[in-house]
Amino acid sequence: MPRLYQTKLWQLQIPDGWTKEGSNQLITFFRSDGVGILSVSMVEGESPFQNDRAEPFRGRLSGTTWTSNSDINFMRIWTLSCRGRQLLVMYRCAAKNAELELSEVDEILQSMSENGSEAM
Repeated sequence: MPRLYQTKLWQLQIPDGWTKEGSNQLITFFRSDGVGILSVSMVEGESPFQNDRAEPFRGRLSGTTWTSNSDINFMRIWTLSCRGRQLLVMYRCAAKNAELELSEVDEILQSMSENGSEAM
């Protein structure tokens, strides 16, 4: 059963087996038996990661996404807009393991939205 994780700005659903570490500016999610790390951070100004191949992200938050894949590393990056702030979301793993967690990572990103609580 997925669990809701919330910050003052955004929220998402974490699948069973995933753990959260960190707070405020950098939060990471991972499976203890997994192969990669999903990180979410707030970025001031322009994203340090710009890419000509970025495609529109089709989720609850607007933004872009792209993939970087080498023989060694796989990385998917999202730059998302949330309540006037810029979020940088990155999933990283070894290239040989790229397909193992992607469906769960996609579900997590599809669940990501503005936090509905104004009182936080």
